[in-house]
Amino acid sequence: MNIREFMNNNPAVVTIGAVVILVICLGAILFQLRPNTGARGPVDVFYFDLNTNQLFSASAASQFPPIQSPTDTGSALSGVRAMVFSCTDCKKKDTHFIGYLERYTLEAKQKLEEQANMQEPMYEDMYGLDNQREVKRVEDTTWTNAQSPEAEQMMSGMFSQCEPGARPRQCFPR
Repeated sequence: MNIREFMNNNPAVVTIGAVVILVICLGAILFQLRPNTGARGPVDVFYFDLNTNQLFSASAASQFPPIQSPTDTGSALSGVRAMVFSCTDCKKKDTHFIGYLERYTLEAKQKLEEQANMQEPMYEDMYGLDNQREVKRVEDTTWTNAQSPEAEQMMSGMFSQCEPGARPRQCFPR
């Protein structure tokens, strides 16, 4: 018996099969049209407390370093962004290392916070503020402009922390 004969002799089975295929296709279309729920809210990132030389985590939403650390009192801001990496697995805390620390000048921080609170941020102004971003290694005593050749060399120096052929991966608090 060929397929055409089977379909002619069993119209109920063919109808049920067609309905099942139609439902599967509609389900696939609806699945693709659903809203993207990948973003689950603010992401936590690592910060470094300059008072205690300890890492802590906080939300990155509308916060521009320096931020208030757990040990700050009053208006002090000693929490700077810590760019934490691992050469192997971010889930293993003993493989983490701090590549560099990052902060904005207080003037740039104020402007960035104002922009973040606006209904329609003026992004073109935000790009100019990147020149007021500063970086340093944990052991350094002075901050360097993040756009300088010295900072670029420092930030790329973290690749030497890993075995040849391995690349550091940025880690986030879990």
